[in-house]
Amino acid sequence: MKPWIPIICSLLLIGGCKSPTSQSAAGAPVADTSAFYPIGAFIREQIEETDINNLPRILRYTVQEQTSKHPLGRDSFLLITRMFDSVLQQFTNNKHLYAESILHDLSTNSYTLTYKPLPGKTGVFEYADILLNDQNRRVKRMNIQRLYEINNQQINEHLSWRTDKGFLISRTITENEAKPTTEVIDVSWEPEKKFQL
Repeated sequence: MKPWIPIICSLLLIGGCKSPTSQSAAGAPVADTSAFYPIGAFIREQIEETDINNLPRILRYTVQEQTSKHPLGRDSFLLITRMFDSVLQQFTNNKHLYAESILHDLSTNSYTLTYKPLPGKTGVFEYADILLNDQNRRVKRMNIQRLYEINNQQINEHLSWRTDKGFLISRTITENEAKPTTEVIDVSWEPEKKFQL
């Protein structure tokens, strides 16, 4: 087993299992969310497509500015992507807690969909941005920001998906008065020259 796999598995279990969840109160009215973009389904399609095509994947794991690089096998890839699936499934189950806004940027020929918790509500994440091509409505990039606490650790987490290219999970962990630690999981499945740290 690769030496970095247990570290990443423990990080993903912390983030996946202890993610904040919210459920609607019994009998509370739920808003119609049919207009929301199906980001969970999109990410699952991306994962399946990468898996079926068996694209070569590279993992870069960085802790406190020290980076290691490794090929990433299928099982490890599917394990890491569970983080996105878990977070987006929670979002899908609780869309009534979020407001959607849309910005059309003519200079980049794109739409940006932004999701934020409604006033007085607590959601799975602080915000999510989805950048869409305004011609074919295809996702270019997705970013999610989460803040949560586990065992007296404050975790500021950024999840980013680059369509047909890769994804990134970045965390800054603060505990009491200790200096924050930063770790980054960066997975790509395009030629090396297209990705730089």
